Amino acid sequence: MPTEIGGGFGGKIRVYLEPVAVLLSRKSGRPVKVLMNRADVFEATGPTPGSFIRVKMAADKSGRLTAAQAYLAYEAGAYPGSPVGAGAMCVFACYDIPHVVVDGYDIVVNKPATSAYRAPGATNAAFAVETVVDELCEKLKIDPLDFRVKNGAREGTRRADGPVYPRVGMIETVEAARQHPHYQAPLGGANRGRGVAFRLLVQHRSEVEAPRRASTRMAP
Repeated sequence: MPTEIGGGFGGKIRVYLEPVAVLLSRKSGRPVKVLMNRADVFEATGPTPGSFIRVKMAADKSGRLTAAQAYLAYEAGAYPGSPVGAGAMCVFACYDIPHVVVDGYDIVVNKPATSAYRAPGATNAAFAVETVVDELCEKLKIDPLDFRVKNGAREGTRRADGPVYPRVGMIETVEAARQHPHYQAPLGGANRGRGVAFRLLVQHRSEVEAPRRASTRMAP
């Protein structure tokens, strides 16, 4: 008897071998376990989508974001259905930007159909945007957390695809990160030191969480 589950998280959305095991078990009256080798997994299951993402972001000298543009192309596999919609929704969702253009494309390629893995579509887009934000902070010599506090989405921010946010906690989360003991003050009078400290904090958390985190494949 199946029970309710929480989020699918990629592992419970589509079924592959389960129906075969069920039918064989019903026919034989015995428990059945079916395993796939690595080649079977690549040929007959749903890999995460490869993606190509191009991001442009504009900010004034004070560090206020003024405009942003994103082009997202996600592999769908042999049939349409990549998570490009979720990527387009996520790409600038963390920021309050007055002028935004997002183009997303579901690309059919000669590969197995892709499937969902841990925030499907969003991880690719978030990686692309946050990389550009860090580059902006470096060019403007602005602390990366100060930049995110100044431009972070807050109550009343309108997302690119329409919804207006209630209270989301973005600013509070970044403010809390600034209070973390690993987050250091600028060194040598430059803001770059704080940016390096922030990256070290992110790297430290990544190392701790790595064994539990699903990988995301991204095309160059």
